[in-house]
Amino acid sequence: MTTQEQSRRAQWERRYAQLRESLAQTDWISEGYVQNRGPGAGGPCYQWTRKVKGKTISVALSKEQYEWLAKAIGQWRQLQATLKEMQRLSRIYAVENWVTVWK
Repeated sequence: MTTQEQSRRAQWERRYAQLRESLAQTDWISEGYVQNRGPGAGGPCYQWTRKVKGKTISVALSKEQYEWLAKAIGQWRQLQATLKEMQRLSRIYAVENWVTVWK
């Protein structure tokens, strides 16, 4: 294995370790979408919408519930992005190592 290959491999391993650590820092998660419709919108001011068994469900929220769910939904999206990046790095790492083994 060349020095350049070793450097790339170490870089991927460091990045993967960072991503793994970020998973451990994940707080509460939730799917869906929250909305602050503002006063006078003709309905609930805060709303949470999500899919349940293929159907769209909307729930009226208090301000505290809205804030909690907004954070949880943000955490869910960050978690998905982290997992996607981990998958990408795993594929690169695997292919690079397979090629090295077969040379």
